[in-house]
Amino acid sequence: MHRISARCRMSTGCGNAEASRRFRETMTLVRCVPVPATLVSLMPKRDADPVDPGSTIYEEAAEAVKSAGLAYALIGGLAANLYRKTHPARLTRDIDFAVETVDDDGLDGLVAAFTKRGWGLVRVLRDDDGTAFLAQFDKDAAGLRAHVDCMFAGTRFEREAIAGADADHVARAEHIVVYKLIAGRPHDYDDIDAILADNEVDEAEIRGLAEAWEVADRWSEALLRAERRS
Repeated sequence: MHRISARCRMSTGCGNAEASRRFRETMTLVRCVPVPATLVSLMPKRDADPVDPGSTIYEEAAEAVKSAGLAYALIGGLAANLYRKTHPARLTRDIDFAVETVDDDGLDGLVAAFTKRGWGLVRVLRDDDGTAFLAQFDKDAAGLRAHVDCMFAGTRFEREAIAGADADHVARAEHIVVYKLIAGRPHDYDDIDAILADNEVDEAEIRGLAEAWEVADRWSEALLRAERRS
């Protein structure tokens, strides 16, 4: 999903253009992923058909991260869908987790936890200093290839997204909006519009983070779209 440069690991958000470029490039990865059973009834028919209502694909992935002893938060399209109340849920093809940073031993533990549950490691991407920033896993289930991105939190923004997640490990709406402002694809804007239409958010907090990531113009545009709809 996204990449945040080592040069901005100490910042609140990081307005580094190279980091944003890598973020968008990583988010172009497209996989076909079943959704959590709790979302099946909300998803469009084309998504619900392949997913058994009792499917544990999502639960297995979350349990793998949890059993590795790592703090995490659900981000990305699945998390955004949980904030869609009056808007239909959107097709999403990844299970995206923000995960606390790991050393090599911690990474080995995470890989072992996924492997134990039948997931295969696709690849690990590392920063210039050797620090892992992304681990990807695949699993064939019910004719679909489930895909997980574990993005290791290297900035204060990412760590706050994990710390602020609810009891079900779903990131706050404000953090999801900022992730999607940085990604900046059409369906990210659609997610933002749905979140703003269906939820009260802290606009000042989002503004501050958007400015740090140099995407304040995108936030202003989102607010204008929301105003036009009201």
